[in-house]
Formats: sequence, C-alpha cells, structure tokens
Amino acid sequence: MTSIYRWNQGIEQSSEHRVVIKTTLSRLPGLSEFLERDHPYEVPQIIVLPVEAVSEGYERWVIESLRPESN
Repeated sequence: MTSIYRWNQGIEQSSEHRVVIKTTLSRLPGLSEFLERDHPYEVPQIIVLPVEAVSEGYERWVIESLRPESN
C-alpha cells in the first residue's frame, strides 16, 4: 500500500506492507517491545484492536499456536 504521512516537518510518501500479527493480550508487551526494538522505523505503527467476540475453535488455535514447543 502507499502511505502518506507527516514526518520531520514534511510530507512523506512510501510503499509499505500491512502485517497482522495474531497474539494474546498476555504476550502483547513482549511483542510490542520486539517491534519497537527491531523494526526499521523510528516509530513503528502498533495498533491493538479489541476483540469483542471470537469463535471457540479459533481462540483455542491461537492459544495453542503460541505455546512453546516441547522437544
């Protein structure tokens, strides 16, 4: 997508990719810390959308997907 935004007293335009990351609220602080530390942007866009409802199967899949793998 093309983003147009104000930065350093000017108008910028750049090509960007939107990324959706699925996680749990308990893992959000670690994810945010990682993105802020390792993202190439000085101020990465991190938006958290509230979940009003989710199917049981999907919620179970997300939680199971985030468990550390045991060897």
